[in-house]
Amino acid sequence: MVYCGKPSKACEPCRVRRLKCDKRRPGCGQCRNAGRVCSGYRADIDVNFRNQTDAVILRYGGQSVSQASALAHPPRPASIPTPGSHLVVDTALNIAVTRFLSQTTDSVLADYVFPLVDQAQCAPLLTASMQAISLACLANEQNRPDLLTPAREKYGVALQRLGHGLQASLRTTGPGPGLLPFIFCSVMLLAQFAGLASRAGEGRLEWSRHVNGAFSLLATRALQGPCTLTVPGQSLYLHLVSCLLLDCIQRRTTFSPQMRALLYARRAEVSEFQLRFWGLMDRLCLLRALEPHQDPRHPAARRYDPAWIDLDREVRLLMLNMPRSYAYQSPPTAEPPAAAASSSRDPPCHVYASYRIAQNWNTLRMVRLLIQERLLDQTMAQLAASPPETDDPRSATVADCRAVMATVIADICASVPRELRQSAGDRARRTLSCASGWAYSLVWPLARAGASAHCPVGWKRFIAGQMEILQQRIGLDITGKTPEDWVHMFFLF
Repeated sequence: MVYCGKPSKACEPCRVRRLKCDKRRPGCGQCRNAGRVCSGYRADIDVNFRNQTDAVILRYGGQSVSQASALAHPPRPASIPTPGSHLVVDTALNIAVTRFLSQTTDSVLADYVFPLVDQAQCAPLLTASMQAISLACLANEQNRPDLLTPAREKYGVALQRLGHGLQASLRTTGPGPGLLPFIFCSVMLLAQFAGLASRAGEGRLEWSRHVNGAFSLLATRALQGPCTLTVPGQSLYLHLVSCLLLDCIQRRTTFSPQMRALLYARRAEVSEFQLRFWGLMDRLCLLRALEPHQDPRHPAARRYDPAWIDLDREVRLLMLNMPRSYAYQSPPTAEPPAAAASSSRDPPCHVYASYRIAQNWNTLRMVRLLIQERLLDQTMAQLAASPPETDDPRSATVADCRAVMATVIADICASVPRELRQSAGDRARRTLSCASGWAYSLVWPLARAGASAHCPVGWKRFIAGQMEILQQRIGLDITGKTPEDWVHMFFLF
């Protein structure tokens, strides 16, 4: 099931005839003028999904093609499959699920997916999604492309079960949540699968469709009225909003009115720090959406906008007032970031309580890096238009921006744990339990920092080597591509 946006609210006769429906009550004008009986209009909570299960199976498995061609030839005696083939797939499936559960115990999935895994009614909806993402991760990390075929088969099964679950949820009239928690978790797992196992160049688009479909379901089915979220529901809500923020950054778009309305309606259920961060991200997305995309010759690209200074000030205040639980240990160093970047030594290693805390820090670092790059580009454009004078404050602004970016990039590099700085053949790979989630969360920050024109040479060397190590760890071709292709990997786990 692929989310296709809200369906047309026109009546069925106008939709069939492709006529413009005025949606009058009790019947539209087109039907009244033609003497037809108007069928009425869809409800506001309806969500449009396209059933692409057969297309997915045909695209990835090719089974439908082989079955169709078999009808054109005389039947042959069916070959008896070897017991070992089923045994290998079943064994790989068990290993994959066990491995996935153990590697994501510290991830956000443990907060809202794992509590549902042991429930009996999760089998029809959640099991296939869990098996699909588990096999995809195992296939990538172990360089086993043969496991992607059963993973995509499980993905097709999960889509079928999701479609049945959506239809069943519409018929449910009880006061409880029913199947909705399992539907939401299944959609989020399928979004992760789409981000990891889609064809080259399609991962972020498929991930975006699933994430926006999950948000539409959440807004129209679960959070229509004033209802209290459970602890797993709160974790799902926060994870989904974080994914939507990344989607806006990736597509250079702003928050949708529906998203703003939902965030405002549920503002009492999140912390003040979270609200300030969401407001900051809203303004960042708005400023980026109003700018010309990758056209430095455009006059707007050279215009100095003080809103970026205000945004940078707020990011700095947020970083100075992070919750105490987000504190990390930083080894003492006598070298400033600029001097350390010019040396051949690796950056120091910050110690975080979990990679989710490192994610939160790197989120603000990435925001500040984007802002500082914009401020520096604006100032450099001004200096090019009018040569600097003696004690020109713009020269000091250039130096400050470069110093801040060097510090931010140094902190991003220092967030790489010591275990992930070793090559894939080292023994540490087999002993690091949180390698999967932490490795995925580092792809976008490192790729974006390394691609920055203002990244110090020393950090570029470290980032290039670290990206090769991460590529071996997660099994995806992450080197040589634009950083925007990996934004969705940040909150994948």
